[in-house]
Amino acid sequence: MDLKERGRVTPDWPLRENLLINSPLPEFLGLCSLGSSFYFAGGMGAITDEGIIEEFDDTTKLWCLKYDDSTYTWTWSICGYLFGRRIRPLVVPYQGKLYIFGGESNAAYWVDIYTIRSHHWERREVPSSAIKPDYMDPRSYFLWEDTTKPQKRTLIVLYFCCDNRQWLLSYDVNANSWGDVDYNFPLVPEYHSRQLLRLGCNHLVILDFAKVWYIYDLAKKELLAKVVVNDLDDSEIMSDIFCCHHTNEESLIYVFMEPDEKVVDPEESPHPQSVCYARVKLQHPTFAAKVESKSSLKVGPYIHRYM
Repeated sequence: MDLKERGRVTPDWPLRENLLINSPLPEFLGLCSLGSSFYFAGGMGAITDEGIIEEFDDTTKLWCLKYDDSTYTWTWSICGYLFGRRIRPLVVPYQGKLYIFGGESNAAYWVDIYTIRSHHWERREVPSSAIKPDYMDPRSYFLWEDTTKPQKRTLIVLYFCCDNRQWLLSYDVNANSWGDVDYNFPLVPEYHSRQLLRLGCNHLVILDFAKVWYIYDLAKKELLAKVVVNDLDDSEIMSDIFCCHHTNEESLIYVFMEPDEKVVDPEESPHPQSVCYARVKLQHPTFAAKVESKSSLKVGPYIHRYM
């Protein structure tokens, strides 16, 4: 089925302590979802109506926005504070904890870990052997069950890309160990933000454009196929991707596009008001792709979006 609008969240933030926060969320934050909750971490202030970044006194909060199915309401709460300020951190939910990586600051050299049930915070240093010169901000991640070793282990694999250079780092949360991951990815096009999507145990979808996809085998470390999605346009720039259904025979994948500046009406609003997407069926093992539907979500004016 196609995506449906579920309504907006109230701009007033009722917290558990009946406190109202009348300021917006910080810009350039990290976001993840877990169950019926969204978690927001870090940031660097907010953009005012005049386009000026207003600095906040404290941008180290971890916010939670939880949906209550029984009352059909959203509730905000503060889960705690990061050990340092992070801008655009990567928030990874895994085994009942949130692992917070990167963030364009000195905080990128350690991992903040938040245990959801106990509200316990932990800080783990990143060893010097895992630190890359001048850049420790992962763009994306995927979980991979490494079966290449005698003992299976699930790794958080972080993807880094800077100035057309790319690399992968793995993190074993149970052993608290880091390691480089060998890869043979296609070159990154200039001025594009690459997206990675894991399918099944060992397949990885690599996207630079909405129309052209690469299928990569993590276990064999080789490119399996180049997929052209004929019903998508070369000019459509992809911003986000996720898989909502996967079997051995097929995967249903949603691809979200960057807003088209040509369709923005400056007299109505200087900002885009909808999010365009396509639902694509990917057949296995032939990797034939077909667009099942294209539509847009009318969300109202926005400056940034997080998925």
